[in-house]
Amino acid sequence: MSEILKEKHVKFFRRCINMWPEAYEAHDSNKMAIVYFSLAGLDVLGALHKEKGDDGYEKYEIERREAIDWVYSHLVPSGSGFRGSFTYDLGTQDESGSYDPPNLAATGFALQILLTLRDESMKERLDKEKIMGFVKSCQQSDGQFCPIVDVDGQPFGDTDLRYCMIAATIRKILKYQSGGASDINIEMLSKFTLSTMGCDGGMASTALTLGESHAGLTFCGLNTLALLGKLDLEDKRWDDTVDWLVHRQISADMAVDSLDAGGFNGRENKRADTCYVFWVLGSLVVLGNKEVLIDVESAKVFLLDHMQDTLLGGFAKGHGETPDPYHSFLGLAALSILKAKGLQSVDVELVITKGAKEFYETAI
Repeated sequence: MSEILKEKHVKFFRRCINMWPEAYEAHDSNKMAIVYFSLAGLDVLGALHKEKGDDGYEKYEIERREAIDWVYSHLVPSGSGFRGSFTYDLGTQDESGSYDPPNLAATGFALQILLTLRDESMKERLDKEKIMGFVKSCQQSDGQFCPIVDVDGQPFGDTDLRYCMIAATIRKILKYQSGGASDINIEMLSKFTLSTMGCDGGMASTALTLGESHAGLTFCGLNTLALLGKLDLEDKRWDDTVDWLVHRQISADMAVDSLDAGGFNGRENKRADTCYVFWVLGSLVVLGNKEVLIDVESAKVFLLDHMQDTLLGGFAKGHGETPDPYHSFLGLAALSILKAKGLQSVDVELVITKGAKEFYETAI
């Protein structure tokens, strides 16, 4: 089995932040997400922070403060959330937010970045009520969430469990108290999340078993309930979920391509994909540390021998594809759950390192 090519991965993530490879130019509108995956990846590698007295500490501190200020520069004029890129900056200084709204996903990523960077100014620079007021405005009557609101202040855009988890993550990071004036409808959100569970135990994009179970959405659904304190691990319905998740791992005798062996797919009869190793393992962790039920060694082989790019660094989505920050971070996060040597522990609930989680306990 190959080793984790730490130095190559560090260089890969730093390139993604500092040089903005041409392949990512089309994704400029999602810059906040790419920066989050890159910085979180560096944190998992233990390569993001320096301590006082270390060589280059002063330069590091300047860069850290500049990165924090860059995140805050994406805070919309109303202070109710963050935009994903300057591409969306209308330059209107619209304090009402009607024509310059924040984005739910970008707001979640921005908060995760600030925790990853150990930003001590979060209490002073963030308005919990305004941000949660925006989050609340994104919630539909059935409990699920949209990414933005329209000029009339109504939820707008596509919906699925990803936005439900992001809303719950923002609420958790802000330590918003239940029953506050800007709180979301927790009961309706929990009810909707549970309604997406199918007969096989997985969760889908729609309610009433009308959608196909999907490993990524299952993680989002389970984590939403966990973030809200609504996940009852004694509930026997999760037995089917654990069984469905464990069977996402592709065994050698079932693999269409031998390179898929040990990997995980997101749906029935699909190829293995790096990100699903994390989504499945993360789900099993949320369900009470059931990740021990999978074949740990073959999962490591899949990631390190087949998905790790030995030339550029980073991890690819699938065999023969180009590495990207999203799959690279999730690949390393999965390896962290699998207890691979040399990696920082990951807090699955907030999808940041446990070091960042420890900072969160006192920062907000």
